[in-house]
Amino acid sequence: MTMKKFLLLILFTFFFQTLLWADQLENESGKDSDESKGYALLIGVNKYKEPFQSLQFCEGDMKYLAETFERIGFQKDKIVLMAGTDNSINSPTKEHIMEQVEGICGKAEKDDLLIIAFSGHGVTIRGVEYICPNDADLNDKRTLIPTDKIFDILTDSPADHKLMIVDACRNELTIPGKKGLEEYETSQGEAQNKDEHNFALLASCKPNHVSWESDDLKHGVFTHFLVKGLLGEAKDKEGGNVTILGLAHYAYQKTKDFVEKMGMGSEQIPTLNCNNMEDFVLAKWDSGNSPSPSSPLPEDKPEHEPGERMVKMVDGIKYAFRWCPKGSFKMGSKYHFEWQQVKRELTDKYDELQHQVTLTEGFWMLETEVTQTMWKHIMGNEPSYFKDRPQNPVEQVSWSKCEEFCQKLSAKVGGIVSLPTEAQWEYACRARSKEAYAGNLDAMAWYGENKYHGSTHKVGLKRPNAWGLYDMHGNVWEWCRDWYAGYSDKKELNPNGPNNGKDRVNRGGSWASEAGACRSASRDSNIPEDKSPFIGFRPVLILNEK
Repeated sequence: MTMKKFLLLILFTFFFQTLLWADQLENESGKDSDESKGYALLIGVNKYKEPFQSLQFCEGDMKYLAETFERIGFQKDKIVLMAGTDNSINSPTKEHIMEQVEGICGKAEKDDLLIIAFSGHGVTIRGVEYICPNDADLNDKRTLIPTDKIFDILTDSPADHKLMIVDACRNELTIPGKKGLEEYETSQGEAQNKDEHNFALLASCKPNHVSWESDDLKHGVFTHFLVKGLLGEAKDKEGGNVTILGLAHYAYQKTKDFVEKMGMGSEQIPTLNCNNMEDFVLAKWDSGNSPSPSSPLPEDKPEHEPGERMVKMVDGIKYAFRWCPKGSFKMGSKYHFEWQQVKRELTDKYDELQHQVTLTEGFWMLETEVTQTMWKHIMGNEPSYFKDRPQNPVEQVSWSKCEEFCQKLSAKVGGIVSLPTEAQWEYACRARSKEAYAGNLDAMAWYGENKYHGSTHKVGLKRPNAWGLYDMHGNVWEWCRDWYAGYSDKKELNPNGPNNGKDRVNRGGSWASEAGACRSASRDSNIPEDKSPFIGFRPVLILNEK
């Protein structure tokens, strides 16, 4: 082969390879374009003129939502964030908001999902609902934006699917932390969706109700759980999809429960107004239980070492908590004890079918069982059978009263205190142990087969587990949050047990239990109002540490 032919061959090969690369690049670009969700306009308003009270976290909420939308597939250049008080086009004045609404609705194409989200003050005046830009003047309705006007513009957009998210009060403004105004006239009127074919409105509260911001979460409560739902907490168990209906159910329950537990003063009930979009998929999770990220989101919490100790002083009484990190484990038992097999023939109460569980959030667990001193200080009474033993675990307390204790303690420690889920309890008890017990049972537990049985004992005297938790085996059974039911053999993500039932779970065995009942996997249950000298509890604490 001559040098000339050789050079021509190289040039031809390079040219052909370049065409292949170009074709591949075009195909990949087309794939990215096909997967693009559409457009999102996110409006957050913190600063208002009087008589509006300025808010703390609305701008941060929309930034958080923008990062989340990018992570679930939106292109960054198709997300418009309006926040701040400068005079730029992205400052959330009425004029700028309306310009951006019309602009983004005009850009959307037929196959797009179009989202408009607002976090700030809202008001109902004579049956008409408004959102409030940062230049809103209560004495001039012309400075407010009727939600119907935004719906009208959305209706005219060619986008096939339209979603509006509103995190705002729909009546009053007088209490710090609320988003809204004292309404002029009581109205039960819902904002209408103009019978748009594919339309959904996710609102943070019902008409004539309030929406809350939380200093602990550093977000609006509704938006906080909306984001968590989008990032996988609201995914269905079959296909890993986060649908609009699934997201609404998740945000409803979590928002409602958080506001109730924190004692914020009035309930918050999110709503969904939807036409033909209940099953629309907003995010699809892969087998690794995470949406494909376009950019990393900050960790929800700073890292803590497993078993790290944190002390909260509540009116002079020490509450020591231990950190239980997020992780996966085998829940249940692969062993079959004879006594267990016999009881299984009579009831399914001792079902311990082993299965994989993943907990995506770490949590703090009380180092010991709740003592009689702690209970008396919070609840004002002494229910225990073994009285006048201030450092012994409280017992003869019903599941319902333990929930009440947790709610009252929440208000004092600045976080969400609750009974642990059954999965949290076993995960914490094991502290990564895969054996029947977290260590030597006699060294760790007061139970019916050692020589000191006959009553409860002072907490914290025996050896703790690897994460510093005392008396997870023995002393008293411990109430858990879940209704009792048999296990599934399927993998579970953050299980909370069934939605209803007859009995609540308790775990860990007691001072009178045989060794088998004190195993990490051992389960028992009682009706919620049962009281027994064998049953106490220890709570978990969730702090927002962003």
